[in-house]
Amino acid sequence: MIYCVRGEGAIYIAKTEYLITPGAILIFPGNLPHCPLVSGNYDRWNLCFMPLHSRPIHSRSESREFQEILYRRLTVDDRRRIERVFQEIDAELKARTSQWEHFVSLLLEQLFILVHRSGSYAYRPSVSQFSREFDLDDVLMEMVDYIESNLASELTIDHLAETFNYTPGHVWRVIRNGTGCSPIQYINARRLERACKLLDGTDASVGMIASKCGFRNSSYLARLFKQTIGCTPREYREQWRAWSR
Repeated sequence: MIYCVRGEGAIYIAKTEYLITPGAILIFPGNLPHCPLVSGNYDRWNLCFMPLHSRPIHSRSESREFQEILYRRLTVDDRRRIERVFQEIDAELKARTSQWEHFVSLLLEQLFILVHRSGSYAYRPSVSQFSREFDLDDVLMEMVDYIESNLASELTIDHLAETFNYTPGHVWRVIRNGTGCSPIQYINARRLERACKLLDGTDASVGMIASKCGFRNSSYLARLFKQTIGCTPREYREQWRAWSR
């Protein structure tokens, strides 16, 4: 879930570009090819769910699993109500007072109800629709699967072109047309997502994580992390551990 408070930018999910402006809220399954927050400068609330358990990253509370892309633009009144719920969730996750998990669960339920009742649909394609589109483009899916399985390896356009026996220009067009991102944007987005998981779930050093995710060094990982997520890898890990206590 991404909710924009102020500013403007874009996120690419599969073959569609979504404009993120104040009052826009976007919910989508994380297994769709996406390049998160690749442009723009804006303040936002992010709420991420673990794929196997459908749980928010910063909470053990039960949650719903969305099986479609939900994209709404909220009215001023709806925005005030939803922003208050986000603020309450954030406060509870930081304070961790008595029965905070139960309270966060109730706040999440309230948030989901408000999202479904508020605003107006701007775009709502189903996951099955995307699946049908990708089934028709086996080359894209093969490339996406290959990238996912080889994030720690060298993944240049020339390497992909040699692997799939295409010209570099054709590889660029397949990935750009299929994901909305250039190959390097898409690869870096997937590498950053894996780095976040390793920072969350392991004690590996930032340098080791950079190597496991295919970044040439920890400085490059830190620079991309700062540009995309807004903090350094160490700050991200510290925040995660503080929230998890």
